[in-house]
Amino acid sequence: MENFNFSLNDLNIQIGSRFKQFRDFLGLKQSEIADILGLTQATIAGIEKGKSFPTIPALIILLEKYDLSVPWLLTGKGNMIAFKIDGKKNHGEYESLMDDFLFHIENVDMVRFAMLGYFIGYKEQNKSVIESLLKQRTAKTG
Repeated sequence: MENFNFSLNDLNIQIGSRFKQFRDFLGLKQSEIADILGLTQATIAGIEKGKSFPTIPALIILLEKYDLSVPWLLTGKGNMIAFKIDGKKNHGEYESLMDDFLFHIENVDMVRFAMLGYFIGYKEQNKSVIESLLKQRTAKTG
């Protein structure tokens, strides 16, 4: 079993750095990606500085619209862009893990709320907004 010797702060800084790298790759300013994701420029700056984590709805937008490889964002491993095979996004060696991750985020309330709580400081008042976005995504794919 792997031994993980890192702090959540270190992880946020690494993710923030990769988030900025992806934004730069897209050629977008902080304010432009903030508009796309429905966030503020200050929130984007906080993500890039490692002070906060991208929201699950923001990750879904980046995954679906810009082909961001979420495993790359979270771990730094693999490709920044999810490549496509037969028109379907593929995350290389992380494909089955990504499928499991998305399935559980979309279909298992307990997992979805635990992830939200752990990574974005989930607050009860955001529950209905986040569930609505996930239901919209499920309706598009279902």
